[in-house]
Amino acid sequence: MLSIVSSSVILALIVTISYKFLTNDGDFTLLAKGKVKRESFHDKVVWITGASRGIGEVLAKQLAALGAKIIISARNEPELQRVKKQIAGKFYHILGFKKRKAHKSVEV
Repeated sequence: MLSIVSSSVILALIVTISYKFLTNDGDFTLLAKGKVKRESFHDKVVWITGASRGIGEVLAKQLAALGAKIIISARNEPELQRVKKQIAGKFYHILGFKKRKAHKSVEV
């Protein structure tokens, strides 16, 4: 009976640690740091490049939710405007950069 209880406790512990590990992107350092405090980003200016999609978009949304004043920039201006509309936090500035045509190389 005691071995069944101890096995159940160990299994529950393994499942709990595995769940926390997976929900923190497989990084134990994130587990050790805990939650980010709002004061650490509140009213600070953060410039995020590549904010129109992917990691940059998610980071912009998270930092805005923490109260940061954000500057977002990307090459895709319509997508950047979409991200701007979705952000609920303070907005500091938005920069859209257009793609430039590549220069042709000239042989001499």
